[in-house]
Amino acid sequence: MGKNDPAFIAAGAKAYLKDVPNTEIHLLDSGHFSVEEKPVEIAKYIVNFMDKL
Repeated sequence: MGKNDPAFIAAGAKAYLKDVPNTEIHLLDSGHFSVEEKPVEIAKYIVNFMDKL
């Protein structure tokens, strides 16, 4: 999630921690289109998450 996203704000992402405590949240220095702005960084988070399973 982009911490500069005007549509999906950081507080909304952090709210998931109440419902799913083991959730990983990474607030990237990007906007609404984080996948286009930070594809390598996001891919690394996905690979690290999958390695833990």
